[in-house]
Amino acid sequence: MRKTPLKQSSILNLPKPSSPARCALYAAAWCIACACHLPAHAAITNCTFTPPNLNFGTAQTMSGITPTTQSSMTIQCRSDSNADKYANICLYIGEGSEHNNGQNHWPRRMKRSSPSAAYAGFGIYTDAAFTDYWGTGVWGRARPVLISGALTGTAPRGRAMRQNVTLYARMEPLPNTETNLDNVEAGYYVNHFDGGHTAWVAHSNTATALTDPTVCNTLTPPYGQLFPFRVEASIPNQCTIEKPVSDIDLGTRKPVGESDVSGTTEILVRCHSKDSNYNIGLEPSNGNKLGQGELAQTGITERIAYQLKLNSSNGSNWGNNGVTSSSAGNGVNKSAGTATPASSTTRKKFTIAAVVSPASLNVPAGNYSDKVTVTIYY
Repeated sequence: MRKTPLKQSSILNLPKPSSPARCALYAAAWCIACACHLPAHAAITNCTFTPPNLNFGTAQTMSGITPTTQSSMTIQCRSDSNADKYANICLYIGEGSEHNNGQNHWPRRMKRSSPSAAYAGFGIYTDAAFTDYWGTGVWGRARPVLISGALTGTAPRGRAMRQNVTLYARMEPLPNTETNLDNVEAGYYVNHFDGGHTAWVAHSNTATALTDPTVCNTLTPPYGQLFPFRVEASIPNQCTIEKPVSDIDLGTRKPVGESDVSGTTEILVRCHSKDSNYNIGLEPSNGNKLGQGELAQTGITERIAYQLKLNSSNGSNWGNNGVTSSSAGNGVNKSAGTATPASSTTRKKFTIAAVVSPASLNVPAGNYSDKVTVTIYY
């Protein structure tokens, strides 16, 4: 619960060529520069990878927070030739199982399946500064990664290379649907990078390590050489008061001859999920659970009693007794709010009224005030 003072790619899915049509598409996507392939050294017999699963954990995405995560992947490759000095490995990452119709690998998507389908955006990067997208090289913006390492040992047991590479990920708004991450609904999201959504190509070099990653753009990733992993996040059911709450100003009043005095303010509550239920409690600084507060002035013992209500002086009393995520108690349920704007399923406006009886105004002159705490239970 939250308390707030009232005052204050195409996809890299490499198919097994099972038909002329699929072979033609495969060639168009990956064989544009087949004549420029590096010289074939078939000495790299195998590479293994530790799954570089990326987990954002319980990701807080409201109030301008941008979740990030990273994962290290260990690559081990073997060569059957003593002549080979270096292993050069090109690593390709496509859009994953939740591909977004070739959106240039930016942003990729995770999917929530229950209670209804929803998506959350994220990017995979080659650097901790989140400047270079990791992709396939089909588009210049998202390039594959080149890993080069020295081979050690001797044949026939084989020469080996071991390297670590880090994947960096950041949650990002989806284009055309979000301007920020605040709109991501609560739930568990995942994208699986398997079944051809990753690929690697190995090339042995007898003299020096390759350093230009653009060489990976001219290689054709073969089907079946994969390094599968997944990206996942759990978005909690978060609620917040969207804007600072204005004070209730009861104006300047006479000690006698007044009718009931009241004033109002508004709070705008937003929760991640349109399916979220929540209740709101109000509690004056004296801790009264019935919403009965007192306006005070420093150095003066007299108090001005007031009652918190919903909407207006004629509304129901609004307190904080028995209010939980599942019970409104003497508080207010989200159903009492007004959708703002009218089409919104996650934002609601509530009006708070403070009412003072005329008898309470017979106090010494001065400025009287109190502080009320708003608590959202969800």
